[in-house]
Amino acid sequence: MVLRVHSSVNKKTIKNKERSMRHHQKRTNWRARGLLTFSFSALLAVTAAFNAVAQESTGPEKVGIVYLMTGDQFVEIPRSTGKKKTAMLITANSKIRMQFKGAKADFVVEGGKSPIFSVLLPSGDTNSLHLYPMSLKKKKREAVIGTGGSIYGESTAGAETLPVDFRKNGEDVFLIEPSTPLKPGEYAFAFAGANEFFCFSVK
Repeated sequence: MVLRVHSSVNKKTIKNKERSMRHHQKRTNWRARGLLTFSFSALLAVTAAFNAVAQESTGPEKVGIVYLMTGDQFVEIPRSTGKKKTAMLITANSKIRMQFKGAKADFVVEGGKSPIFSVLLPSGDTNSLHLYPMSLKKKKREAVIGTGGSIYGESTAGAETLPVDFRKNGEDVFLIEPSTPLKPGEYAFAFAGANEFFCFSVK
């Protein structure tokens, strides 16, 4: 009789120990999950902070690329390759145009106030960078980049450009501001003689 009681006590003790171990294991698992969740959340927070800092560029990073300033950030304006067009009957005063597909540029600049642009130019030659107003012809944008052609040769003297003010802002960096506010329409920056333009649309 005593032996049976002793056996029953042992069984109860073993069950209690097993129950205690299972409870302890569950608590350990929940703690591990909590630590894992916290670590993952912390990693996401650090990554987001890093990305936010990375997006805040202190200035243009690529030479010869035009950027739009938005607050403290510099947004690169995509380059578009145009097609040069000349008149059917060429004279010394014939206009040479650079033509682009589409009625509007993909890059949009908010109107209301004069936008500020920036460019990294180690050469310091700001005279070769121009702002062109663009006209619309048969759902294509055109900029007049010069005159002449064929036997007369090409000249940039007749290019239709808008005045801009350049202001140095650090080593080799220049801020560009149109001399007069830009009206809603299509525009582009480009270096003289280049067929790659930095096209943008003003709302």
